[in-house]
Amino acid sequence: PDAAGAGPLSLDELPGIDVAAARASTLGNEKLLRRLLAMFLDSQVGAAATFRAARAAGDARQAQRLAHTLGSTAGSLGALGVQRSAQALERACEAGEGDAAIAGLLAALETQLAPVLAGLARLR
Repeated sequence: PDAAGAGPLSLDELPGIDVAAARASTLGNEKLLRRLLAMFLDSQVGAAATFRAARAAGDARQAQRLAHTLGSTAGSLGALGVQRSAQALERACEAGEGDAAIAGLLAALETQLAPVLAGLARLR
């Protein structure tokens, strides 16, 4: 990595990802794992904005589905912190929690998700 830490990363260096769990979910198929990680990056890079847009449009059900999808996908790829945060957000949506509670949980999710996405963007 260069001085700014922006160099490429190997699978084992990815932040926020339990690579052993991720490898287990693909039965050790590294090519498949890399493809799934790239798909996760592409599909979840705007997750928080999409969630906010659904909430702003009054579509609580869609927001809950987005949190569910993010949590289940993250879990299968070993992003366990993201999974836990997304599950908490999903539960809050399901329970009809208020905007302040949802915003706090979304911020916690973003804190977990940001380094995972940044790492995936640097995967070599």
